[in-house]
Amino acid sequence: MRPLIGAQLGALSGLIGSALIALVIGLVYAAPSTRGKLRDQLVENAEKWAAARPSQPQVQAALDQLKTPEGFAVALIGGVLLLMVVCTALGCLGGALGGAIFSRRDQL
Repeated sequence: MRPLIGAQLGALSGLIGSALIALVIGLVYAAPSTRGKLRDQLVENAEKWAAARPSQPQVQAALDQLKTPEGFAVALIGGVLLLMVVCTALGCLGGALGGAIFSRRDQL
């Protein structure tokens, strides 16, 4: 396997994996009973993160925005898009590395 083919295969795997995760997150968000729990957990984790850092007005404004339904939806969509980019990039890198390792083995 050549590194280019490995990178393409890894990128495809990253896209498929992140799409499945996005689907599960979307299903959890669509259910009214779990939407509140998901939002509460995200806000709680964000408040813990913000408490560990010095108080800044931008951080408090972002937390206030996250507490609104629209802000939560934007944060969730942004997180899923970021997850897709990271999974695709890491899959591509891993596939290229694997392709390079296995192509060297075939040449020996």
